[in-house]
Amino acid sequence: MICYFSAGSFAQWRDDADRIPAQAIGNTLDGWDDERWVDTRDAAVRDMLAARLDLAVERGCHGVEPDNVTA
Repeated sequence: MICYFSAGSFAQWRDDADRIPAQAIGNTLDGWDDERWVDTRDAAVRDMLAARLDLAVERGCHGVEPDNVTA
């Protein structure tokens, strides 16, 4: 089973939205008004991304499909 993994975006409706500091949230994704780019150099963002990958493991995913990685 391959699981979707947003590796570069923030959306207020996601369960982990509160983990992203305001200074790490960037521009809106083209075509997705409710999603914004995140600064993956930010330590809090990297921790959130690691937690997303851990969740994929917990749910039994055999791999992830990273999305929202290019502008």
